[in-house]
Amino acid sequence: MSDLSEPEAAPREKRQFPTIGGVYAGILVLVMGIIAHFSNPQPFWAAVNAVVIVLSVAFTLANLVGLFVLRKRQQS
Repeated sequence: MSDLSEPEAAPREKRQFPTIGGVYAGILVLVMGIIAHFSNPQPFWAAVNAVVIVLSVAFTLANLVGLFVLRKRQQS
């Protein structure tokens, strides 16, 4: 009797959260937020842009710290 079961899929490589692309994206959003913050004098949009700036800084720092930790783990 032949085996009709599907072949097992190759194990997928687990993707890591911190990437250099995440750092670049965070910097891009940060620059766009800063430009928008100083180009729009309305208080509501200035507040929204300030929140975007803070979140992009946090995202960028999280990626940088994550990359640093991964590099340290790979070296040891």
